[in-house]
Amino acid sequence: MLKAILHGKAGRAVLAEGLEQSWREIFRQREDLLTATFFGRLAYLSDAGKQRVLKLLAPGLEESPGSIESISFWPRLTGHTGRQFVEPDVLINCEYAAFLIEVKPPFGGQQSFEQWKAEIESFVLQKDQENSEWAVPDRICFVALGRNAKDWRTTATTLETEYAEDGLSIHAIEWDPVNHGITELLDSEEGHDAFIYSDWIEAFSLFGLINRPAPFEEMLPLVGKIPSDWPQLFDTAAPARSSSVNEEIDWKSIMRLISLSNLEPALWA
Repeated sequence: MLKAILHGKAGRAVLAEGLEQSWREIFRQREDLLTATFFGRLAYLSDAGKQRVLKLLAPGLEESPGSIESISFWPRLTGHTGRQFVEPDVLINCEYAAFLIEVKPPFGGQQSFEQWKAEIESFVLQKDQENSEWAVPDRICFVALGRNAKDWRTTATTLETEYAEDGLSIHAIEWDPVNHGITELLDSEEGHDAFIYSDWIEAFSLFGLINRPAPFEEMLPLVGKIPSDWPQLFDTAAPARSSSVNEEIDWKSIMRLISLSNLEPALWA
């Protein structure tokens, strides 16, 4: 379906109001489709590829989360007090940690600190319940992907302190660095993971995400075409001066010139 949307072959959908809209535009407007496209393909990466993507999502994560054991979409968590349930976008259970992920598209609604707290609290309470299906190791990585406030770290520190016993760490990251990181992975990947990275980059382009050019990228095609003796082409050095100086410096004339100027002699020293 993604390929059909990308190449304009998915046709148009009839909305409830009787209006037609292209699937391309529907994809751009629905964050759930972006979530499914990105994280739905994560499971098909190699083990090494999965770990590289997790590092992109949680930069600065010091300890390895271990291998991915399961990926759940929009899990319904009922542990939160005062609300019937909450639904984080993705829950990834790893050997040594759980990733709670809240996704916002590159343009649209902002991340909500109240939503962060509700999802974290609900997960902590529910995973501690007897016979809970969310029983995971006592480390939680909360990832806020896209549309983060500039002062997110202040609130994140408060939540990390409140849930320190649960090993909570919060990672707020935007789509641009994720897109750029995946582009770098694609450039160095020769196995089947490259197909998944390529799909992601194409999907991101629907949201206006483009690859950031590397420094002096326009010069990269010249690599290998520059002759090895290129320094000689720019050798404009003057002929070497003689090591022996036969003439004496006329200091008297120089000092007379200085005295006729408006500058103090000390400035000429």
